[in-house]
Amino acid sequence: MTDKDMEVIDERTYKAGYVVRREKHYVGDDNDEVIIRSAYNMDDEYIGDVKMARLLIIKMGIRPERIDATHGICSVGWCIDKQKWYGWSHRAICGFEIGDKIFEEKFGNDKTPFTEHGSMPIHSHEEARIAAANFASSVS
Repeated sequence: MTDKDMEVIDERTYKAGYVVRREKHYVGDDNDEVIIRSAYNMDDEYIGDVKMARLLIIKMGIRPERIDATHGICSVGWCIDKQKWYGWSHRAICGFEIGDKIFEEKFGNDKTPFTEHGSMPIHSHEEARIAAANFASSVS
């Protein structure tokens, strides 16, 4: 998307740690105008709609971030209260902590908890982030 495809109408910063912008998008061959509300983290990374931001940040205490610079949307985040890394998409969310397994989609079945879908146990918060990123990629 280029600057000509979208313009920010206004924005509001919330103390909880996110920004909501009303954006005017120009879509289709006729450049029809569509106004949407989008949420961003404090690093200006796209979280999703306002409902998703509230769920992640306010209700669950997660600080959303992108998996890496190549991803256009936040799909992992740290929750300090639970000491877990979470991974998500619009379809599912799961938290990973020390003692769980590093998520690998090929392990387990429909009855296996996502935290047990793997062959290697999680020994550090860095490995928990890897598990969350793997999970987010598999459900996106």
